[in-house]
Amino acid sequence: MNTYTTVLGDTWDLIALKVFGNTKYVNLLTAVNQDKTLLSTVLFDAGTVIQVPEIPESRQADDSLPPWRS
Repeated sequence: MNTYTTVLGDTWDLIALKVFGNTKYVNLLTAVNQDKTLLSTVLFDAGTVIQVPEIPESRQADDSLPPWRS
């Protein structure tokens, strides 16, 4: 599991976008960072270290576009 160190103004969805390339993975971040102080944070200060899980293969497959959108 990797880590990410926040910068001032980071939010959960912004972190998901930075580390995974998509905000839809915000639930993965919150699932592995169960510290209540972290979960209640809306805007992070600089220097908070959070855990970053790998995206499960089943979730990666969801990234594909339907045939009519490719």
